[in-house]
Amino acid sequence: MKTMACMPYQWPAFAAVLLASMAARAECTLQTLTPHGSEVRVEAAVVQLGDADNAASPAAWQGPLVAGACTFDLGIIEPPLLLAQGKLLYVPSYSGSRRTLTLVDLNTCSVRWKSMAFSGRLTIGPRALQLGGKRIALDARCVPIGEK
Repeated sequence: MKTMACMPYQWPAFAAVLLASMAARAECTLQTLTPHGSEVRVEAAVVQLGDADNAASPAAWQGPLVAGACTFDLGIIEPPLLLAQGKLLYVPSYSGSRRTLTLVDLNTCSVRWKSMAFSGRLTIGPRALQLGGKRIALDARCVPIGEK
């Protein structure tokens, strides 16, 4: 039986292949945030969601979403609110029967990504978003791949 040894000059190529395969399998980490009344805590900051539809047990908020100096007019906000990297906030919203999902960067006060309008169920997982019948892959930072 013949064995093959890895020569020292082959290690950089081997390491590059190994790191690439690990990155391809990495999953993002999303933290579900639980609103209390009309606000939700994000790290040390408080994000205002606007007036709640029901003060005792809110299921939607009128907006706008306000985080420090940032204001985002996204429509009627609904759960789940999900946080990635401590600064990227996924905010589902709707107007009538049309829904959208917006990814806001709380550090830069910018919209990083916004879905097309969709109807149907919203599912957010560590590898993909499911917006009605459309699946959108997420990278390891929880940012949608290939869509703006």
